[in-house]
Amino acid sequence: MNAIIITLVCVITFLFVGRLVLHTGHIKDTAKDQEPSKGTTIPDMDCGNQPSECGTSCFCDAEAQLRKMKVQIEYYDDEELDAYRGMKPDCYTDDQIDVFSEIMSTMKPQEVAGWLRSLELRGIALPAKLRDEAILLMNG
Repeated sequence: MNAIIITLVCVITFLFVGRLVLHTGHIKDTAKDQEPSKGTTIPDMDCGNQPSECGTSCFCDAEAQLRKMKVQIEYYDDEELDAYRGMKPDCYTDDQIDVFSEIMSTMKPQEVAGWLRSLELRGIALPAKLRDEAILLMNG
């Protein structure tokens, strides 16, 4: 009985992944073939409002949810760090490291992880010299 259930789960998973790969490839191919001309807008299809089309794609609900998700960057009174966007973690001067350190020292331990995520989303690398300190702060 268990072997039948495991086999069934494997088959369903295989079909799901196969459908995902085919669907993703189809979207990419279609996008290449049908690039909109200037001034043309592509309507945002809300699959949830079109039940007849939802039957053609088992990913309709997931796609709609992904469109709704927005990445919101939270600032921690650290807008000045945007000047360091694109720098490598080991290329900061001591003065630049002090700017990061001063901001980090004002944070509560539960805020550090969110701040690091904010930096990541903004393309700002934490100076390598501050990594251990950030970890210690997070672990409180």
